[in-house]
Amino acid sequence: AGRRAAGNGLRRLRLLAARAACRMIELTVPVLFATGLAASPHCGLMCAPLQASVLRLHRDMPMRRALLLLHAGRVTGYAALGAASGLLGWWLLASAPSVVWGRALQIAAALLLVAIGLRQLGLGPTRSPSRCRPPAPPPGFARIPQSLRLFLLGMAWAAMPCGLLYAVLALSAMSGSAEFGAVLLAAFGLGSA
Repeated sequence: AGRRAAGNGLRRLRLLAARAACRMIELTVPVLFATGLAASPHCGLMCAPLQASVLRLHRDMPMRRALLLLHAGRVTGYAALGAASGLLGWWLLASAPSVVWGRALQIAAALLLVAIGLRQLGLGPTRSPSRCRPPAPPPGFARIPQSLRLFLLGMAWAAMPCGLLYAVLALSAMSGSAEFGAVLLAAFGLGSA
């Protein structure tokens, strides 16, 4: 009887944890969509020149369709990053041997953010602009159908460095779930589209 009670208690605890996670996601998804909306001016200023150059290369396609494909790829890329981040968060939460280990991760993340901030202020090592060149497209990329090529370019957009994206990825890692992480990043991506 004791084992059965303990098993029932454990099942109940897991059910409560799952319900709490669902409530967090229910509340967080609209907030991240709103965060994406609020971030739109930043996104527009940072990415508009690159987006314009990509769209200029695809002038023979209607603008709305090109934008839809590009942003569909971007949101898909964000969702994939969110899934990876949620999975990493699950692994970190499951494998953290102690609270001290968790605090060490928090401190490391905070120091990384400070280092990024210092570099943004010009107080860290910088690269010479003459060495910054866009990479050449992979061999055969021009043979890919134009619609798929735009979608893939949108997915690659998720790899662009972005402080706002990093913050949302940290939140998705805290969800501890690949599914929830994907939903959270997709909401952010849709809001910023």
